[in-house]
Amino acid sequence: MDITTVLIVEDESLILQDILTLYDWERHGYRTLTAANGQLGLARFKKERPQIVITDVRMPHMDGLEMIEQIQALAPETKFIILSAYQDFNYARAALKLGVTDYLLKKDLSEDTIHQALGSLRKRTVPDMPEGTDKSLLSPIVERAAAYIREHYSEPELRIGSVSAACGISASRLSARFREEMNTSVNEYVTYIRIENAKRLLASGKYKVYEVANLVGYRNQAYFSTLFQAQTGVKPNKYHE
Repeated sequence: MDITTVLIVEDESLILQDILTLYDWERHGYRTLTAANGQLGLARFKKERPQIVITDVRMPHMDGLEMIEQIQALAPETKFIILSAYQDFNYARAALKLGVTDYLLKKDLSEDTIHQALGSLRKRTVPDMPEGTDKSLLSPIVERAAAYIREHYSEPELRIGSVSAACGISASRLSARFREEMNTSVNEYVTYIRIENAKRLLASGKYKVYEVANLVGYRNQAYFSTLFQAQTGVKPNKYHE
């Protein structure tokens, strides 16, 4: 069995002990590491390079979100689960921008919830390119534009103008090259990435439709629902059933 290393970053010793004892990590193929805050967690990550990081949000010295940002700069393939004492929409939104896959509520910790969260890392990978796109044929500028969209899809004002400005190219040139290489427009790709992330969030069963709409960059729930149904063939409130 392949061993997956998990770093658990939590400043409350009792919660940390619960996480370590509620789940039989070794039996399921995991090796665990621990750290008491984000600063120590980052140092442990640099030394051990775990594949998964489970982290509290509010911690002394360095909070979980700042630690995640720094880890992603070192190893963008790392997967994260947020550990929280409460459902905080603002933290959820910030975490999603950083690519966090799931969250665990401390009050709901159990063998089953931990197992589900770990399993979700395999099930909720968002495809970053439409089917049939050959990433090896993309020019650096189009790759940069696509990456910018994947990082900023949750921003309601994301448009071709902001993407082209970030990439240092005119909107008209980016539009032509993007369509030529991706076989889709910039705006269509924005919609694709938003809907794929919406599917991931809805599948978790943890968010209401209006929350998902906001999290993926749509202020208007009705417009989001129309787009979602057009892309998937099902209404968002029926997707996870």
